[in-house]
Amino acid sequence: MTIAGWIENTDVYFENGLVSFLVTSLAVLVIAYVVRFLARYTVRLLIKRQKVSESMIKFISHILLALLYTVSIMSILMQIVPFREYTVSILAGSGIAVLVLGFAAQETFSNLIAGVFISVFRPFSVGDSINLPDRNIAGIVEDINLRHTTVRNFNNNRVMIPNGVMNTAIVENKDSIDRSIYSYLFVVIKYESDAESAIKIMVEEANQFPLVVRKDETNAIVMDLGLNGIQIRLAFWAKDAGDAFNTSTALRKELLNAFKEAGIEFATVRMG
Repeated sequence: MTIAGWIENTDVYFENGLVSFLVTSLAVLVIAYVVRFLARYTVRLLIKRQKVSESMIKFISHILLALLYTVSIMSILMQIVPFREYTVSILAGSGIAVLVLGFAAQETFSNLIAGVFISVFRPFSVGDSINLPDRNIAGIVEDINLRHTTVRNFNNNRVMIPNGVMNTAIVENKDSIDRSIYSYLFVVIKYESDAESAIKIMVEEANQFPLVVRKDETNAIVMDLGLNGIQIRLAFWAKDAGDAFNTSTALRKELLNAFKEAGIEFATVRMG
């Protein structure tokens, strides 16, 4: 039997003939190899650049590669006539299973996809100080996994926010360019006290803290002359929101002692 005759006899097993099957299969394998190479390159790039879990990125890449291999194998089997019926049955069964699972776990898949978008487009990263004004949540991003983003608020509590929520929420990222924050601290002193001395003490005490940066811009001014007393506002720069909070907390104690030594009295604020 000649080669041409053998090819003609085997054509009955392939939808468009043996030659077409070989060419198409080769094309599918080449495309799969290129996509696999690009996927692995992207994974290495993400691991190098992203501040997210390496295991999460690898897990997602494994899912995508498994999907790629499945599609490639099914594409080849669909061209073989004896296997086509079984392949169609497998695809139909898989489609129904995916539909049922997708309906039952649509929220989980939504969070998974949102987590991928967050990892790729990086609206925020681990370590960033963020604020969700619509949900009254602010803090430091501690972790981004497949299901949720963990934010440590300034009360040192961990808030787990589903990635689907993070992907659609308005997020104010204070670290996207510069983490520095201009922080304010207000005090009210009695009218009998020396406001100029109070202003000088507040600036000096603030600049003694190592967490205060750009110390030449630290300043204090009289903000209001109210019924209760003289309101003074201290403004200072800190490296980030966490340092600003810690500085303000410690500074109140230092001002209490410094004002007492200088004879400056805090006013009694009457509510209502």
